[in-house]
Amino acid sequence: MKKIKSISEIVTSKDTGEKYKRAYTEYDENGNEIVSIDYDFSEAINAKNLTKYDDNNRKIQMQIYTEEDVINETHFYFYNEDGKILKEEIDYSEESKSIKNYNYDANNLTIVTVDENNEIEEKEIIIRNEDNNIIEHKVFDYEGNQTIHEILEYSDKKLTLQKNFDEKDNLTNQRYYKYNDKGQIIFVGVANSRRELLDSSTYEYDEKGREIVRTIGTRGKISTEYNDDEHTVTSITQTGSGQIISQTITTLNEENQTLKEEDFANITDYIYEYFD
Repeated sequence: MKKIKSISEIVTSKDTGEKYKRAYTEYDENGNEIVSIDYDFSEAINAKNLTKYDDNNRKIQMQIYTEEDVINETHFYFYNEDGKILKEEIDYSEESKSIKNYNYDANNLTIVTVDENNEIEEKEIIIRNEDNNIIEHKVFDYEGNQTIHEILEYSDKKLTLQKNFDEKDNLTNQRYYKYNDKGQIIFVGVANSRRELLDSSTYEYDEKGREIVRTIGTRGKISTEYNDDEHTVTSITQTGSGQIISQTITTLNEENQTLKEEDFANITDYIYEYFD
């Protein structure tokens, strides 16, 4: 497979024929994203990130730009001898700074974010099991108040239950996951603290393991059809009553890369540049 150097996304309006560049992404020869730019309809910059990597393909710097194409944040990343991140420094345009310190204890991780005066901004705790799956996640703000608390359970290394708690550790909601014999997810349910089902999604697959139907409670569904001969994928979103609200036809090349997307309003062409 040829190595991608850049991708440009060109949108053409079906009504007016007007074109504009929606996005541009550039990669190095190792496949790392080094430039990411999103544009608005006038091709003014909405978002822009520039990223640098070391010889081990580890991210060492990322610059985030404003809509005026001025650097808003610069992130610097530092690693230990094992390649684990130790510290992230974030320099802001107003000359303030945040520093994230990563502290490891076996499989567990504590991230403490401080400002330029070494005052705590946030503390995050991640606890993992022997399979390296996250089993508990907590986040505290600068005053020590708990803002996130999740407990996760697994079966055969697959997530089956996620419990969410409030700042006082009261259960607020829980999310259930079920899988088929091939390990593909077939059901996600959201329940309240009394285990009353609030919402759910179900998933169906074809014989090649590709998702063909996603039903979102009673609100609607997303159906996907694959035409392997014409290298197209058609995705249709419908309301619960069956009304079609969107349809996207994606054309792929022989390497399964997106060449074109067509919906009711626009056609988007993906222009690739490859390394020699």
